[in-house]
Amino acid sequence: MLAIVLGSIVVLIAGAILCAEENCTNQNAYSVAVPSVAIPIVLPFMFLTMLQEYAIWASMFMALWWLIGAAVLTFDRPFTFTGNGYFGTWVAALGSLYWFYLCGFEEANIVAKIQEKIKEQQERMKEQSAGKQKETTEVVDAKVNDKAGATDKPADTKKTNDEVKLEVKDETKQVA
Repeated sequence: MLAIVLGSIVVLIAGAILCAEENCTNQNAYSVAVPSVAIPIVLPFMFLTMLQEYAIWASMFMALWWLIGAAVLTFDRPFTFTGNGYFGTWVAALGSLYWFYLCGFEEANIVAKIQEKIKEQQERMKEQSAGKQKETTEVVDAKVNDKAGATDKPADTKKTNDEVKLEVKDETKQVA
């Protein structure tokens, strides 16, 4: 982004000199307008991290803005010969393309990170559901042991574990 700002400053100065020496219309005025729009857009992204989620959109705009600007300013006039305005225009244009590339690459990384987080969340949910099933089994076993394992009852009145499990399953079905 520093390349965009520095290139913009150079183009702004070169354009301002042209406007002062010649007339300030058409491409000469455009040579002042392009960097005048670019600088206030790029500077906040250099210093404010809270804007980074919008960087892909700003970088896309700047890439298009400076490519059109480079085509207009360097192919016909005012910066057709190599000089500060010519090089400043192309530095800003290439810097904008590079910023867009970096943001696109970062977006691809973000997508990969999101996919990884989704997989982790799915694995945690599977583990939690397996844990709940285990807890349910433990609760059922505890109820079975409570109902079947009462030692103060005579041996002939004790229920078998299978009978108690059937009762507990019926109870859990009714609760669900």
